[in-house]
Amino acid sequence: MNITTLNIGAHSIKALSIRGTAISRHEAPLQPGDVKNGLILQPETVGRVTKTLFRSAKLPTGRVICAVNGLPFSYRLLTVPCLKRPELNEAVIRMAKKEMSISPDEMYLSWQAYPAENNEWQVLVTGITRRPVDNLIKALTIAGIRPGILELPHLALAGLSPYKDAVIVDFEKDCSNIVMVVDGVPRAMQMVPAPDASLQDQVEQVADKLARMVDFYNNTHPQQPVKEPVRILITGDTHEDEKAAGFFQPPAGYTVEYLPAVKKYLSGWPVQQYAVNAGLLDLPQRENPGQLLNLKSIVRARRPRADVAGLLKKAAVPLALVTGISLLTVTYLYRDDGLEDIIRLQADFSRAETELAQKQTAAADALAVQEQIEALASGNAAIEAGREEIFVSRQYTAGISSIIASMPEGLTIDSLEVSGGSISLEGSAAAAAPVIQYAHNLETAGGFYRAIINWIDKPRVIIQNQPQLSFRMQILRDAGITE
Repeated sequence: MNITTLNIGAHSIKALSIRGTAISRHEAPLQPGDVKNGLILQPETVGRVTKTLFRSAKLPTGRVICAVNGLPFSYRLLTVPCLKRPELNEAVIRMAKKEMSISPDEMYLSWQAYPAENNEWQVLVTGITRRPVDNLIKALTIAGIRPGILELPHLALAGLSPYKDAVIVDFEKDCSNIVMVVDGVPRAMQMVPAPDASLQDQVEQVADKLARMVDFYNNTHPQQPVKEPVRILITGDTHEDEKAAGFFQPPAGYTVEYLPAVKKYLSGWPVQQYAVNAGLLDLPQRENPGQLLNLKSIVRARRPRADVAGLLKKAAVPLALVTGISLLTVTYLYRDDGLEDIIRLQADFSRAETELAQKQTAAADALAVQEQIEALASGNAAIEAGREEIFVSRQYTAGISSIIASMPEGLTIDSLEVSGGSISLEGSAAAAAPVIQYAHNLETAGGFYRAIINWIDKPRVIIQNQPQLSFRMQILRDAGITE
């Protein structure tokens, strides 16, 4: 097995490489501002640092599997009949476009199926916003690395759990990750941004978010709760600090363990630092159906192509004309009365030669345009990176995740608008009760200061013989935001 895994965070790049039976780990620091909130703001800088790391460690540039900490994402757990692979993929994509509150057309989708009852699959669909992925591809290209697979750190960590029911907590310096696994299926995922505060505050914030996430899941899934005792498997850079271990106080009824080194070849290593890298190693060996986020396919689909072949084909027509005219000129030289024809043909020859030169110049220009398109795309990505920093701010990402996780059954979100410190959304429901429950969920388990129901309209639309009422809600992030 020859695989290199790459985990990019706000402070460093970590590489774990396996070549045959030999395994090596490497790390390179990043400067503040190179990566923020999962968005690579400086693809050129990150690309050069990665290139230097691969060269100095003599790492192979093929079969590279990547993760970016803090990457903005959305997810949904769907139930799909057991179909054959092509039909299953089509069914998953169709359901994702219908069920996910953020349009899949604005994201890169991937999915993983897990066995369920009644000859069905439970399918976890994840969507990652496009521009952070595009910037990652640019950084890898600058580093001379052939883009491979991209996976969320949460799902890489979930694969390391030796238990079917567990909560994995990954304490990181920039953004901590929580993933809850129930009956072997990742059912809830959260990102907790590291505050500009003490280590104790950071650890306590993660512990609070963890307890609320488990309670919310158990209350909304009474038929399949997390089995007690709730096992918490901890890992990550920050938790290697002995002080962090002392600050972490789990709720009563929870047991705490370190995420074990399930891979024998990682025995004796600082597994807490390279847990995500280790989890990425299992991706090519998954047995259940799934569709990984293949960066190579994205590059191939989005690569601009100039029709150079067509231009050259057109240029070949004047060339044939030139050849034919030349032969005719030789023939007419043997005719006494062909002087005027020879002069005419020579003029045609001159015009054809000029046209040929123009076509050849156009073909050469097309090749130059193809290179210029790449340069323009690079400049555009740099401009859009500044805008994307606002779009994928940590508060927005965490807020969207909470909004999705807090949705009760029988409620649909039709539109969502972020403005300042508030989020406004409109949707529909079969009755007023789910809307009221949704507001309560957002305030209690979603982590918002207040959820205001602006209005609930009379039923106007009928779906599946049931009237649907519409509503509008304003969500405030903190007490400092006015209505």
